Amino acid sequence: MFPVLIAINFRGAEMSTAKKINLLTEGQVADMFGVDQSTLRRWRYDGCGPHFIRLGSNIRYRHEDIEDHLMSHRHQSTYEYYQGVEL
Repeated sequence: MFPVLIAINFRGAEMSTAKKINLLTEGQVADMFGVDQSTLRRWRYDGCGPHFIRLGSNIRYRHEDIEDHLMSHRHQSTYEYYQGVEL
């Protein structure tokens, strides 16, 4: 699967100078995380998933936001992980 390439025309910019952004589809991100698309939808609803972009009825994700989300869940040890979890 390849990322979706979208040219965005920012106000005052000509299309030839529009910034090109590589965006991933919901299906691509679900495959990357090894979860169903319904899980991504629940994460969006709960506000605990990666940042996303809504383009009409389509949901897209930036590579940078996926990486940031993964890095925010990085831990060095299980002890470190459980420090912030109420049991």
